[in-house]
Amino acid sequence: MIKPSEDWLISEHQIVSVGQLFRGILANLREKLPNLNKIHLFYAGPTAGAIAIGRQINPRMTPLIQLYEYNRADSPRYKKSIKLEDDLY
Repeated sequence: MIKPSEDWLISEHQIVSVGQLFRGILANLREKLPNLNKIHLFYAGPTAGAIAIGRQINPRMTPLIQLYEYNRADSPRYKKSIKLEDDLY
């Protein structure tokens, strides 16, 4: 498990590991929840990690993914931002 900190994602190996971890999560969801139609994804981390995660998303195999944007000053603090779905590809 990755311990949260501001500088945890600093090497290429770690970025690859984040992508592999997310790929495993998606495979696990497909296996255990075959009728799942939406994933709510809250990611707080460096851009490189977000790209590694995004590269694992296959629109033909992955349910719709709803992304959220965080803003400390807003209420609620998390607001829907982008939906990643088959129509985008």
